[in-house]
Amino acid sequence: DGLRKRGINYKVFGGLSFYQRKEIKDIMAYLKLILNKNDEASLLRIINYPSRGIGTTTVDKIRTQAKQEKVSIWDILNSTKLDKLQLTGGSKKKVIFFRDMINSFSKHISNNIFNLTEEVMRKTGIIENLKEDPSTENINKLENISELLNSIKIFSLRPNNNSLLDFINEVSLDETKDQEIQQDKEYVSLMTIHQSKGLEFNNVYIVGV
Repeated sequence: DGLRKRGINYKVFGGLSFYQRKEIKDIMAYLKLILNKNDEASLLRIINYPSRGIGTTTVDKIRTQAKQEKVSIWDILNSTKLDKLQLTGGSKKKVIFFRDMINSFSKHISNNIFNLTEEVMRKTGIIENLKEDPSTENINKLENISELLNSIKIFSLRPNNNSLLDFINEVSLDETKDQEIQQDKEYVSLMTIHQSKGLEFNNVYIVGV
């Protein structure tokens, strides 16, 4: 975050960059969908995460109907067109629950982004879902989510340009910039101390320890 905020190029070696981790991408997908209901990549990513009983068959029916009518998936979910899918009573209720939850988040889109994200975490049950299986992997995911929330809280304290749209745009811009860094450009190399064992480097600095 420190490098990003200062416009310093960097590359992460031996691991995923922070915003490419699954748990972070899941939360970002909720935030992106709240901002833009036609973001189908985000919608499909989290329509059944955490698991809420919306299976592949149900999702395929929705996608097929949207394609046939040449509208977005959200247009199907958020209208009477949902009735045409002949979903089972249970499946339909689960889809409507998801739709209504996203709509409820959108009503607070202009609120403090940190408060909004906390509400998303609470209503979706993402943290509780990970806590149910306290494996090392899930503990790491919870720690990463905590770091994301810390970052969002700091972002929300900005005097200006601190909205959900500003946050999404900033992260997206940084991700694009990361992909464009070429070998002939200067950048800071990042890796964990564990991953660096046995390697020799010049000008190595340990920060944030």
